Amino acid sequence: MVRLRNQTPILVKLSSSLTRDQLNQLASTFLTSPFPSALPLSSSQLTLNKPGRYLIYVLNSSCELKLDIKTPQTKVLILAAYWGKKTEKYSFHLEEIFHYPSCRSLVRVVSILEGATKFFYQTTIQAKSKAKNISAQQENYNLILSPQAEVESQPFLEINNGQLKCSHSSVTTPTEENKLNYLLSRSLTSTKAKELLIRETLQTLESRFRDFFGDE
Repeated sequence: MVRLRNQTPILVKLSSSLTRDQLNQLASTFLTSPFPSALPLSSSQLTLNKPGRYLIYVLNSSCELKLDIKTPQTKVLILAAYWGKKTEKYSFHLEEIFHYPSCRSLVRVVSILEGATKFFYQTTIQAKSKAKNISAQQENYNLILSPQAEVESQPFLEINNGQLKCSHSSVTTPTEENKLNYLLSRSLTSTKAKELLIRETLQTLESRFRDFFGDE
């Protein structure tokens, strides 16, 4: 049975000495188990003023966050997952502001929408004039499992210098019939086939975690 726990926004500062095995273990458990050394965010505004590796994540909880990155040599990974099954309404709003150079960030937000659920996604990346040599990516993927489900996705970039790399992508797709038919042809029930598609979507967050922090 695929499950996704509820979690309000959390900040984690990761040690620079984590091994690949430790990173893999953390990646495989954060969706279902509390993260060690996690700090719940009590405010919608967060300032990072010490270099390091940071993880911010939120699960099945609407989020509105303004993130100021006011230190160079900083890596920030922001992950969010939403799974609406009935008539839930979720929203994810993020404003990410870079003030200094040599930083990297990745935002990966996925939603799985059943029933008459609704999801609204909006992110803005701002790069100030001193924020050179940064890399910032936004990724939003929405899996629609019901014709009544609705999603609105609005990614924005605001760039004030030319020495950086920023990108955004947003994909909203209904159930992939070819993939679903293939799973059904392997003697899986429709319920089990749908669970595999949901698990695959959620596991993209784990892979982003491993790739982002494991490439050093």
